[in-house]
Amino acid sequence: MNRNSIVDFSSLPVNVLFRILLENKTPLPKVFVALLANLSQKSDKECLAIIQQSKLVEILTTFKELVNSAVIDDLDVNDLLRQNFSNLQQGEQHLIAVLAFLQLLRSPGDAETPEEAEDLAQKIEDLKSLFRLTLFHSSIAIHLMSLRDEMQDLIDICPCHGCNARYICSIGWFIASQEAHNKDVFAANSN
Repeated sequence: MNRNSIVDFSSLPVNVLFRILLENKTPLPKVFVALLANLSQKSDKECLAIIQQSKLVEILTTFKELVNSAVIDDLDVNDLLRQNFSNLQQGEQHLIAVLAFLQLLRSPGDAETPEEAEDLAQKIEDLKSLFRLTLFHSSIAIHLMSLRDEMQDLIDICPCHGCNARYICSIGWFIASQEAHNKDVFAANSN
């Protein structure tokens, strides 16, 4: 395989491409670009399946329940985040899920019927709301930004292959989410 060929990269399964990028110490912004290019080759249904198969939606749903019940302020949010976001393999899945969601938001739509298009639009709005109400809730976002900064400090000290991979897997999903949020991608009805 010619690693300089976009065609070769776009035909790889997204998780295989991700591992190749990690092995080559690819910086996080280039990881985003390569994975988004790969995900752009997938249908809306495939992107939605990636999102739904990720534990990210399950974790965020739990956080939403905690926020809605107003108990989030009484919990050690930092500990809660570390418990739910410390698994690097899940971090890989979270990153791919977030990027699949961003790709889905960019997609012109490929639903075959108006009902499918309406169902997909509702699922997208529900996911955008889930992101807004959890990752960007003040009680949660401040801790995630602190974790992001901590991981950035580690990669600045030691940019080796292992630390680069740990950085990307542990917090890449949040960085991608935060960049999208800063561009109002998760705003209601913005697609």
